[in-house]
Amino acid sequence: CAILSAVILMLAFAACGGDPEVGGASSASPDGAASDQSVVSGGSSSANSSGGAASSETAISVPAAGVTQMTVGVWTDGNLAANGTEWFRFTAAAAEQYIHFKPGALSSVFVQVLADDGSAVGGAIDLFTGNASISRTLIAGRNYYIRSWPWAFVPAGSDYQIALNTSAAPPP
Repeated sequence: CAILSAVILMLAFAACGGDPEVGGASSASPDGAASDQSVVSGGSSSANSSGGAASSETAISVPAAGVTQMTVGVWTDGNLAANGTEWFRFTAAAAEQYIHFKPGALSSVFVQVLADDGSAVGGAIDLFTGNASISRTLIAGRNYYIRSWPWAFVPAGSDYQIALNTSAAPPP
């Protein structure tokens, strides 16, 4: 039901002229912050010269601890606490990086890529079966973060997997 609800919301949003990758009712921030703090505004998801979002939003605070390191080409286990937010860190291996989602007990997850200064790189997007990957233009060698949170209420222990790749194909 959650997947169907997400698809319906995305279709309705798109039918009204919105871009489901850029904010909207279905991509509320996990910390209840105003949408201008969690997604790129104005429909722009282009990167500026620093690899951050081309916008004037307030940067998101990246936690100093509790961040899971990711390796390109390797699936990383995710496990969201009840209505929690999970953070991942990686170093971009190429100018275009793909993020892949594999459901477990959690069938849908919002993800957002942030540069090391907390600026958003593209909007938050819901990944689920049928829409299980996105790509982002980054600066190779720069550190980035992925912030993930559930689409709706989830119980503690909701597992999933997330991976990075330099191609559209998910890792084995």
